[in-house]
Amino acid sequence: MAKGITNNMECINPHAELPWHRSEYDYNIHDHIHLYIPENRAGTSVKTEWAEDHANLYNEYKGDSEVMFVYTDGSLSYNNGTHRTGYGIVVYRNGMEIASVKGSMGEHVEVYDTKMRALEAAAELIHKLINSETSTLPLKIIITTDNTGALQWIFRGSPGKAQGSSIAFCKHVLDILDQHENTQFALTCPGHFDIEGNKQADHLAKSSSWSQHKKSDYKSLSYIGSLHKCEIGEEWTHRWTNQPSTLCSNFHITNHIPPSTKPTTRFTRMDHCTFSWTLQCCTGHAHIGEYYCQFILSENQKCHCSDTLQT
Repeated sequence: MAKGITNNMECINPHAELPWHRSEYDYNIHDHIHLYIPENRAGTSVKTEWAEDHANLYNEYKGDSEVMFVYTDGSLSYNNGTHRTGYGIVVYRNGMEIASVKGSMGEHVEVYDTKMRALEAAAELIHKLINSETSTLPLKIIITTDNTGALQWIFRGSPGKAQGSSIAFCKHVLDILDQHENTQFALTCPGHFDIEGNKQADHLAKSSSWSQHKKSDYKSLSYIGSLHKCEIGEEWTHRWTNQPSTLCSNFHITNHIPPSTKPTTRFTRMDHCTFSWTLQCCTGHAHIGEYYCQFILSENQKCHCSDTLQT
């Protein structure tokens, strides 16, 4: 990755904040900032369920002036081999759109950067709206994104990808909480299933991706890491293709599958127990007599069906 470092590349500052983050020692913050992330259920998806719950929540509070809904999104598309990236934010209150922001991010960033930048811009916009508000201030601010990774990292500020967005987000949110102690933030990930605010934010992100970014040669850490991962994949595939293995075991039946730096669809969608059992059966590396015969001679190698060797 060091080969890709340039003067216009994203930099990480290990001393950007004090050794102890405020979110770790100021326990009052936990009463004002709530993170809601869909749970992982083996073999099932809860996206539709969370989208329906959010739609019901919006319908219940859309007429409440004390609740503000903020929808964020980032976009990455390809046009003739060129990255097109952008972000969009739309704010609703009293059932009406009151503000929106969009912007481009150039060619050399990844979709994760757009999601983080959208959350940063959302916090900046909220801060601006609250400071210019002359009527009743919102007591609850609900911020949404469709990226759980961004949602988990946006309030950390620790060294890592898109650190600048995380630090700026924290600064704006904490400043709001210092000025208005009754305000509460809720960060959630409802997805895009028939939610008008998400559709609008998505439209803004896509439309802004075609605009010219002021730093056209800027490269994010995620982008450099992605290039490095691509190079590793290409080198791995080249070695696998041109240096066939002479080894022979039950594990080598999978060596007919080209290598990949990404997990297979079967791995990501199949529940872990079924995947584990399938892998054990295919390789023979399981709690069966055939395995015990080679590796654990003290175990019983007979099958329950009275065959001499269990396979």
